[in-house]
Amino acid sequence: MVNQRPLINELQQGIQEVLCYHDPITLVKRGAPKDEYSPESQTIAQAVAPGMTIQEVTEITHAEFRKWFDHKIAGGVEKYEDIARDIVKLLDKNQDPQ
Repeated sequence: MVNQRPLINELQQGIQEVLCYHDPITLVKRGAPKDEYSPESQTIAQAVAPGMTIQEVTEITHAEFRKWFDHKIAGGVEKYEDIARDIVKLLDKNQDPQ
């Protein structure tokens, strides 16, 4: 069995970069460190998989932010669509070509 941990770590790092770029709850914009979204990126990386739709990844990402921050801070699901689009690109890029 192949150890998937390096792939998860790479995916988690990519998702963290996506979250910092989009900064859905403006933590980075307000001066938080670049690893502020590390816990969220880790749980999202564990929940997503290649082949998922943008809608599925949007729902997972939004649910994680609601879990970590509550629904008022997380905001509406539409805020997470562009984030999900970028995560799906990461999933496609990291997918094993075999």
